Amino acid sequence: MSSFETDGADANVLTRLEKSGLDDPRIQMKLTDGDNTYTLGIGASVSSETGTQGRVYVKVSVYQDALYTVAENLYNLLNKSVFDLRDKRVIDFQRIDTVRIEIKQDEETTVCTKNLDNIWELQTPSGKLKTDAKAVDDLLFGVDSLEAVAFIDDSTKSLASYGLASPSIRVGFTQRGEDKPVALLIGDHTQDGTVYVKPEQSNQVTRVKRDLIDNIALGSAWLRDKQVLNFHIDNAIRLTSTLPGETPFTCQRLGTNWRLTAPVREDANNAEVNAIIYELDNLMVDAFVGNKSIPTDAATGFDKPNMQLTIELRNQKVYTLQVGNQVEGAGRFYARLQHEPNLIFLLNTALIPKLKTTLERVRTSEE
Repeated sequence: MSSFETDGADANVLTRLEKSGLDDPRIQMKLTDGDNTYTLGIGASVSSETGTQGRVYVKVSVYQDALYTVAENLYNLLNKSVFDLRDKRVIDFQRIDTVRIEIKQDEETTVCTKNLDNIWELQTPSGKLKTDAKAVDDLLFGVDSLEAVAFIDDSTKSLASYGLASPSIRVGFTQRGEDKPVALLIGDHTQDGTVYVKPEQSNQVTRVKRDLIDNIALGSAWLRDKQVLNFHIDNAIRLTSTLPGETPFTCQRLGTNWRLTAPVREDANNAEVNAIIYELDNLMVDAFVGNKSIPTDAATGFDKPNMQLTIELRNQKVYTLQVGNQVEGAGRFYARLQHEPNLIFLLNTALIPKLKTTLERVRTSEE
């Protein structure tokens, strides 16, 4: 205790109880030890002419008429609701032992599997793709640590009311040595920025923050490797650049040097060309655009690209990068590879000047 205020000998004990808020305590805590029950009542904060003093009035059943003060942090410690005391973790699984992730939404299914080298791979109809290791880790850790911001008490009565009778998204995590995955069902969004979710193996519906859910909804667009092109700089043999208002040009590698082949035939500025090849070789996107949110060509600017770069490799593979309009307020540009028109991604604005050059700069002789 911080101070002893009064005991049963005080004739004004009832007045003191009212003053201290202990006639109707803000908090009453009961502890049972065998056949004995002990009660602690917490009343008002101690105040003075200079304001509260960081103490509260308390009374215990052992000394029924005695009043004390204690540090106010006791009130903060015991001022808990049922929600505060519940385990808020939504779903229980072992992320370290997870070997398969499956995200189902509408007609699209995204599958990630861990190979024998513990490397995650994205399974697609056209074959296996590298994953973004950080995105996979963020998914596993995010769902494993996902906490409820509210519990729905009547959740078993009306799953359809929360969009969980036919969930918009089902995320399954298969553990090593297990056949049946642990699954999280994702339902409707709410006006307060939360989402209804439910473990498939439980009847408890909760609301969670939507940040992680929005990423999950992107499916493969979130989980795939963010490196667009993967080649060695020495394997590039031809580069063509087309910019609005500028003369298009083509360069071809001759040994270790570059030479302009169109619209003129002369030696090129090796440093200028190699700088662009290097940027293409290491081209990383900020994010892929999910299939559900693909804008029109007019909105993205792909009907009239702001830049188009075509690179040909020694193995005869040809890639054409198209850069469209700037995304409003996002500091990014829409971009895509011409042979995959529906795979749209976002490039950071700072990268665009590094990919642009003109015929005049490429013709500049190296000193």
